[in-house]
Amino acid sequence: MKPGCRVIVLLALGLLVACGAPVPTTPPSTSTATLPKTATPLPVPTPTSTPTPTVAEAIIIGLLQSREPDTLWPLGNLTDEQRLVLEAVMEPPMTTLDYDIQPVLFEQVPTLENGGARFITVQVPIDPATGAITVTNTGVYTQAQQLQVTFRIRPDLFWSDGRPLQAKDSVFGYSVACTPEAGYAAYARCERVERYEAVDARTIRVTFKPNVMELDYSTYYWPFFPEHAWSRYTVEEMARAEEVARRLSPSYGPYTIQDWVPGDSITLVRNPYYTLHGQDYPRINKLIFKFVPDTYGLLSQLLAGQVDLVERNGLQGLEPRLLQALEENGLLRLYTQPALLWENIVMNLNDPSDLSRPHPVLGDLRVRQALAYATNRPEMARAVYLFPAPVLNSWILPGHWAYPGDDMLTLYPYDPVKASALLDEAGWILADDGYRYKDGQRFHLRLYILAGQPIRETIAQQFQEALEPLGMEIEVIRVREEDWYGGNSPLVRRQFDLAEFAWVVGLEPDGQVVYTCGAIPSEANGWYGQNYAGWCNETATQALLEASTELYRGKRARLYRLAQEQFTAELPAIPLFTRLEHMAANPKLANLKPNPTETLTWNCWEWQLPAQR
Repeated sequence: MKPGCRVIVLLALGLLVACGAPVPTTPPSTSTATLPKTATPLPVPTPTSTPTPTVAEAIIIGLLQSREPDTLWPLGNLTDEQRLVLEAVMEPPMTTLDYDIQPVLFEQVPTLENGGARFITVQVPIDPATGAITVTNTGVYTQAQQLQVTFRIRPDLFWSDGRPLQAKDSVFGYSVACTPEAGYAAYARCERVERYEAVDARTIRVTFKPNVMELDYSTYYWPFFPEHAWSRYTVEEMARAEEVARRLSPSYGPYTIQDWVPGDSITLVRNPYYTLHGQDYPRINKLIFKFVPDTYGLLSQLLAGQVDLVERNGLQGLEPRLLQALEENGLLRLYTQPALLWENIVMNLNDPSDLSRPHPVLGDLRVRQALAYATNRPEMARAVYLFPAPVLNSWILPGHWAYPGDDMLTLYPYDPVKASALLDEAGWILADDGYRYKDGQRFHLRLYILAGQPIRETIAQQFQEALEPLGMEIEVIRVREEDWYGGNSPLVRRQFDLAEFAWVVGLEPDGQVVYTCGAIPSEANGWYGQNYAGWCNETATQALLEASTELYRGKRARLYRLAQEQFTAELPAIPLFTRLEHMAANPKLANLKPNPTETLTWNCWEWQLPAQR
């Protein structure tokens, strides 16, 4: 967008926000021009029986021009923009909605519980000297367990050229992906598998190597590549071929790629052979991914009706108050959802000056509990985002399959009165100067944050302001990026009292490198691990280590519950809230269902937009 246009847009939006005036959603009426008397009347066209369209011909998704991909090769480290297109053209065999997996191309998610996975016992050779399994026939054998997983493909799947999608297409995808030249981002998965085979046209079976046990075994499938169309290429040619890397032709999703104009747009059209959700889908004939120079251009085009949807990257840097005001005036619909990051304040349980000793303040559980009760997490989230964000009680998010429910955990709602009572009980007495003291020592803690990040500054300020009236002094230490990361980080070396940062959410909660005794960084272990709090709870450690090898998810969930019970009882960290991300759309765009753990276009087959009247 030209600078002048940007100023005009911002001024218009500024007036809208300042005045709170509603903007008409229909154009003002205009008078019909009168033809000169000397003009020859035009012939009146004969009406036809063609019905007026009830739905729009296309939905236009606005993306930042700087993030336009140069390939759609599906085996690399994919960007958000690549995923948006790929999901519409080649639906994943399974979705990952709400921190879980659901079948799409398969009839079910195969598990040990439902019989889709099973163990078989095999004889394998071992090295007589070490006892390790080997591929060499040493003449010495032992019994081993092999995990087999069977995927059954739905019958109503077709490529866009009309050919049926079959198990052999996934086996072909496996053979391509597991060739080193393919650049497969998850190549390590190939090394855990002994066989990946088509049992029949609709059945795939994966057999793991002996004694290889993967928690996510239900996701060990490979992409479907059209063997009948792409097998004429070598792997190196495939990654560069126009038909493959830019057209993905043929494909099997609700749409196929019709055109790609670099710097301008990628146009998808309806796949005539798509029947996965019924003959009436997709609802819209075209999806167009339109590339726009900047966020202001994307917003102005959304308001002008030139794009219908702007995903999260296209809104970065825009003021939340502006987006909120535009929604209140009916000019767009704002979608807010949790991001895959959650904020927390870690409390060092050891003295930074001598890690062999308890922390002089935070070593007392009552003090840690007081800090949690004194932290107004809902207000903190609103100060950051202006919108309610999910407040957390554990390192596993509410709604996650491994979250046991609030009633199983020790909770810390905002309660400054209780916080004050706990501090008194711990011997930290409020003096006339407004600060608390114990044995002549003033209550003073240093909160470390990464410098230059507005979200960190807001959280730190909110934390300070909440604790100060209770007599707790918090000094904020801002650490440069080059010092925050790396082997000499104050986190890794545990040279802090409090530290605020974010963790990434996963479908599997894990926790082994963050909350077990062996993951406490120390000089003795080469500063390995991310248990920066130094929390060592034998019950939690045992539960998490067992969970890391337990393939039955019901049992694994019980182990995670046990670890969370210990975590919330002893409180080595204060979970705060999840980050939020925003998307904006034409208010008339229907069936848009953003989900924190899935790509936005996961259900594009059911999107609807009425035709312009």
